[in-house]
Amino acid sequence: MTPKDIYIFRHGETEWNKIGRCLGSEYDIPLNENGVQQARNLASAMKRRKLDTIYTSPLLRAYQTAEFVNEFHQVPLLKYPGLTEMAYGDASGLPRKEAEEKFGNVFSEWFGKDLKDSLECGFPNGEAKGIFNDRIYKCISSLSAQSSGDTIAIATHSGVIWNFFKYQLGITIDKINYCEAHILKYTDGIFKYEGVCE
Repeated sequence: MTPKDIYIFRHGETEWNKIGRCLGSEYDIPLNENGVQQARNLASAMKRRKLDTIYTSPLLRAYQTAEFVNEFHQVPLLKYPGLTEMAYGDASGLPRKEAEEKFGNVFSEWFGKDLKDSLECGFPNGEAKGIFNDRIYKCISSLSAQSSGDTIAIATHSGVIWNFFKYQLGITIDKINYCEAHILKYTDGIFKYEGVCE
């Protein structure tokens, strides 16, 4: 099988990101002015790269970012619910500091324990770590395998990227920056991290 190039990136900034609220799948917040500019910068950086298909989370912040990238490519732009950010449940919408005070055990277990030891970890009424990681792995793997083109882009969220890299690729990236495209090679079901798109 011919290797496929995959560009995976986080959406641009929203007002909730700016003020530090927990923003999962429960609220559909658009890009703010800064986020729009970040998306435009990403689109400009990727305009000379070949893309066959762009897959996106259906949440507005990711879809808007993908639309900017697609202005230079005009390829199919397809929404996939499996790329949606995790559900924060009772922590959704809370300021991050307040959420950490209220649900400190969830944060420490999610980030401090390996996946196999924390499958049931999650915020009350939210998405469990095991379910979330199973969802995003199946989605990204399926899209990578089924895409007929050699190059795809995936517009998604920081939680999706961080968890996929950590638990499927064995790579820990401390901060998933807005509109920073990471490059993966996909061959016969195997992903290889290639670095950040310059």
